[in-house]
Amino acid sequence: MTGLTSPGLSDAVLAAIPLPVFVKDETGRYIACNDALAAFLGCGREDVLGRTAFDLLPSDLAEAYQRADDTLRATGGPQRYESDVESPIHGPRRVVFNKTLVTPPDGGPPLIVGIIEDITDLAPSRSDAPIRDAVHQALTRFSADALKTSLAKDPAPFQTLLADIGAATGTDRTRFDRFDEDDPGVVALSLHWIRPEVFANANQEAPQPLRVDALPWVSDRLRAGQIVNIPDVALLPDPAGTDRASLSRAGVKALLTVPIRLDRIVIGLFGVGSLTAPRAWTEEEISLLRLTAHTLAQALDRDRIETRLRVSEQNFRALFESMQDMLFVAGLDGRLLHTNAAAARLLGYPREVLCGMLVTDLHDPALLEQTATLRVQVAQGEETTFDLPLHTSAGRTLPARTHAWRGIWNGQPCIFAVSHDMTAISEAELWFKRLFRNNPAPMALATASDATLVDVNDAFLATTGYDREEVIGQSTAALNLPVDPDAFDAASRQLREKGRVAGVELRIRRKDGGIRYGLFYGELIAAHDRHVFLTVITDVTKRKRTEEALAKSEERLRLAFEAASDGIWDWDIANDTIDWNPRCFAMLGFHPGAFPVSVQTWRDLLHPDDREVAAATVAAHINEGKAWALEFRLRRTDGTWLWVLGRGRPVAWDEAGQPTRAVGTHTDIDGMKQVQQSLIEARQAAEYASLAKSEFLAGMSHELRTPLNSILGFSSALLTPGPTETRELKTRNYLQHIHGSGEHLLQLINDILDLSAVEAGKMVLQDGPIDVVDVCRNCMTMVSKPAAKGNVALIFEAGPRPPVLHADERRVRQVLLNLLSNSVKFTPSGGRVTLSIHERDDGTLALVVTDTGIGMDTAALDKAMRPFEQVENVLSRRHDGIGLGLPLTARLMDLHGGTLCLDSEPGTGTTATATFPAARVRPAD
Repeated sequence: MTGLTSPGLSDAVLAAIPLPVFVKDETGRYIACNDALAAFLGCGREDVLGRTAFDLLPSDLAEAYQRADDTLRATGGPQRYESDVESPIHGPRRVVFNKTLVTPPDGGPPLIVGIIEDITDLAPSRSDAPIRDAVHQALTRFSADALKTSLAKDPAPFQTLLADIGAATGTDRTRFDRFDEDDPGVVALSLHWIRPEVFANANQEAPQPLRVDALPWVSDRLRAGQIVNIPDVALLPDPAGTDRASLSRAGVKALLTVPIRLDRIVIGLFGVGSLTAPRAWTEEEISLLRLTAHTLAQALDRDRIETRLRVSEQNFRALFESMQDMLFVAGLDGRLLHTNAAAARLLGYPREVLCGMLVTDLHDPALLEQTATLRVQVAQGEETTFDLPLHTSAGRTLPARTHAWRGIWNGQPCIFAVSHDMTAISEAELWFKRLFRNNPAPMALATASDATLVDVNDAFLATTGYDREEVIGQSTAALNLPVDPDAFDAASRQLREKGRVAGVELRIRRKDGGIRYGLFYGELIAAHDRHVFLTVITDVTKRKRTEEALAKSEERLRLAFEAASDGIWDWDIANDTIDWNPRCFAMLGFHPGAFPVSVQTWRDLLHPDDREVAAATVAAHINEGKAWALEFRLRRTDGTWLWVLGRGRPVAWDEAGQPTRAVGTHTDIDGMKQVQQSLIEARQAAEYASLAKSEFLAGMSHELRTPLNSILGFSSALLTPGPTETRELKTRNYLQHIHGSGEHLLQLINDILDLSAVEAGKMVLQDGPIDVVDVCRNCMTMVSKPAAKGNVALIFEAGPRPPVLHADERRVRQVLLNLLSNSVKFTPSGGRVTLSIHERDDGTLALVVTDTGIGMDTAALDKAMRPFEQVENVLSRRHDGIGLGLPLTARLMDLHGGTLCLDSEPGTGTTATATFPAARVRPAD
């Protein structure tokens, strides 16, 4: 075999051998073969080379061949064995494999060279001959019996075959399953035979075999096309545990099942089994079962084909007889062979009489030559359709349209013809002509291709002013009928594409140049051998002229409405609908027609405070038939309110005297209302300013008079003569009072100047780092004396490392002193004032002054934050001050970019929080 190293020589050697020859490498792939092997496998050499047995053969055979190859490589000697194979060309065959190992010249792994001998037609061995003869006889009888019936009608031949195979092979049970064609997972039919001797009681009913779907391991292999050979059920591997348990419960000891395949699809199974003891089947027995499965497959295939042909023929005949058209089958000589019931009924002949008549017998003798010509044309293979009337047995002429073609009937050439009764169509055409001619609306028939007029009625001629001779054969374009050619072409295109058009408005030009308006309706219809447009035009010229005049009138009215600044409305009282002109919508910020308007819509747009009064006023005036004018607010689209002066009056009444219509206007008076409101607010502001001025002057006079009185009184006392010792003591005491009064006057003047500077934007901060704790303690010390005098406790709270504040220290002290002084001043005896430092998570710093003083309500808080105002009336005040402390403090916090927040409750106390922004806060060193 050294020639294997030379592709040309090896191919020549292989081709010269008449038996199938193959060469496999160590992976089991075919690396060489001859044409005899490819023909035996039913494919080409190119389909074999490079593939394995698993690619070309059923998996069970491929596994057996693989085991044989493994044995050959293990033993190293030549190998010869018999096997049953399925040849796509020759069917089941008995073959002998002769194989040996050949070492390649390059010293690689040994190759397997094999030659296949087909011994199917050789005499069987003595031991297998009786079984083989019995099986062949059984299959021969089965094939003959199966030809006479079908499995669906009579399963007896199949049942007999099961018994014969069981007896021939000496098995206890045989079975046959056919799977459903539409759902291979369902067993459509199952037959089985069981040897009676295996039961002690002859009358006992034989047990049914297990369903295939109850044996998943077996089922998977069968549906994959593999033979299932189980010599001993008890030895099934663990993956087949479910099958082992099910088979053991059913008493099955051994099982051999072969799939029945047709066109490579598993359509059923055939199997034998032992119920008494394990059993190993010989290769001969397996081969015979495969042959039996192949014979069953052929019978099932023939049964399937015959069933389909029978159903197809039944369907054809049912369709043939159910058709309402007349059907004829005639020989090529024109003699009728078959007709359906419709032909007999419409022509009035019995079917047995029709069959045997000539086709020419059914037509007018005057048409004999034309009929003969048509028959010859169809007999020669030409398919045609023609209109020729048929004669009934009663001598009546039946209009008919016939379609004829050549075909095959019962294996012989013939002519098929279908004739349609055209009586109804002929009558319809007559009625159409009458309706077409006498219709008062203009009608026309025109070709679909180029709109050439084929026919028109009298109304069309009257509308266009033409005579019939002038329009027939002319296109609409040639007659200059379309005033708007583009619109006319669009309607024609729609009619051509969709087959119908309705209500398209077109203008038509008369012969004298006059313009007529019409609504165009059209239908695409089939007339004999072509398609035409059937068009109807409804003349709407008078209505169009009226609409144009009305449109002009409405346009003038619309322009007048749009020029007016008022919104105009028209109320249909009976139907509860109100028409607003665009101005009514626009003044509220809506697009014209944004929503339907009714009385309820109008009520919903009214301000809640105006709703009841406005609705009642309108209802009262409607009932009394009087005009009205009232002011109300309507909601704009942005949610704001528009002041409107609404005027209206009833203008129509019904027979009972009830108003049915009212009209009116909406006038935008929002600007006027704003002016009025501004005047009111200006007057109130002036009055408020005058009152504030009076209160400020009263407070200022009190604040200035008190220290001045002290200064004048103590000064007069110092001028009064007295003893020297007493005078010196009084002088020191009086000077202290005079100094304190002077400082108070200076503080008042400074507060006024500071507030003025802040308001004028002229105060400049002197920023720098501040020790917040030191500033807070210093301020607490400065208010400690008045606190002690009023029996008010002072509390200071600060964290372990308060941050450094970057601000104007003098102004921060001023803020704290104002807040602390107010708290001490308005906290009763026994109360407390707390100053605390809070560094917040957002980086800001809050100085919080909390007291248990008299507190304030919301109105008082608002008043306290306004300059020159105090919560208590000047004439009944109990504390000094002119109301500059809190306003000035708030302004100073604004200058620092911070905030002042007051939270107070009467009788509980007040919390003032001065918050500095994070940009001014630095961590402590």
